[in-house]
Amino acid sequence: MTKYNYLILLCLSLFSFAQKGTLEYQYFRGTILQHNPDIAFLTQGHPQGAMLSYHWQTDGSKEWHHAFNFPSYGFGLQHVLYDHATLGENYGFGAFYQFYFWKRRLSLRVQQGIGYNTNPYHRESNPRNTAFGSHWLSNTTLVLQWQKEQVWKKFGIQAGLILTHFSNARMTAPNSGINVLAAQVGVQYHFQEMAERKVDTNQIQKVTEPIRYQFVWRTGANVGPIEGMPLRGFHHISLLADKRLNRKTAVQLGIEYFHSGFMKDVIQYYSVALQDPPNSNPEMEVGRIGILLGHEWFINQFTVETQLGGYLYKGFDYESNWYQRLALKYYWGQHLFSAIGLKTHGFRAEAMEIGLGIRI
Repeated sequence: MTKYNYLILLCLSLFSFAQKGTLEYQYFRGTILQHNPDIAFLTQGHPQGAMLSYHWQTDGSKEWHHAFNFPSYGFGLQHVLYDHATLGENYGFGAFYQFYFWKRRLSLRVQQGIGYNTNPYHRESNPRNTAFGSHWLSNTTLVLQWQKEQVWKKFGIQAGLILTHFSNARMTAPNSGINVLAAQVGVQYHFQEMAERKVDTNQIQKVTEPIRYQFVWRTGANVGPIEGMPLRGFHHISLLADKRLNRKTAVQLGIEYFHSGFMKDVIQYYSVALQDPPNSNPEMEVGRIGILLGHEWFINQFTVETQLGGYLYKGFDYESNWYQRLALKYYWGQHLFSAIGLKTHGFRAEAMEIGLGIRI
């Protein structure tokens, strides 16, 4: 526990300037999930870590506060010790929403942010770390916990599960990433008295819409799966039809075109490694066409998008025939939105996407 004394000191220092909200400190210990046979040698040991977070409770002044049972929002800092010299240590910082159920005794936190690894892959000094190919990473964390507020004065307790994922979203190779599932216990301190919150159903909007259409352009840069391949740009273009079912939910059906520059390097690599002749039309071979089913969860101006797709056409047989996407979207008005998301094949990230779109 001496590794986390600095977090405890930071926690105490926040008392001097915090005006309102809730401060939480959690200690966790768990195991690395083996999502890929290639990382079996890295899954030994039991990672442990700590999280420090600060969040604000919504007060009912806006419609979405009532629609989602007064969620909270804030920022979280975490530190993970992997109990494996090859992997080093990870630090993460991100923003989150926390949703409450069962008379606010159960909560689910969804956090997205950035991470930093202290001992990434290096061809000479650390060739065994195939999980993290760079210092800087993306981080996604889910926390499901039971909590009891104000057990003693303004202090509360909590316990539950944490799932945390670190990878660099294929900005460099190698990049298998690491997923840790852990049990956690913690304490919380409320800087103000907890007000009783009651959902007013009269304030929740009734949403009915015809079928809408979305056009989305996503871009960014990534590399092939082989160490040493250069960073290449990509363009993903989507055409979707969506139907709003209620205040929170819409379902989607769409078609996508993927133009991935890194595929040129993959095709060239396999043509040499397998002694196959190069493809006659490389520009076509880097393209892929997919069809998808999706779900969009409307919170306020932010929405969370989850999609499952399958390839109708692949110019080059690369990865599986199925892909997934998790994205956060922000609507600047009724029609225009921006998005940031992660496209994966199972637990294997392919690209971190930044996008612009229109919904009409």
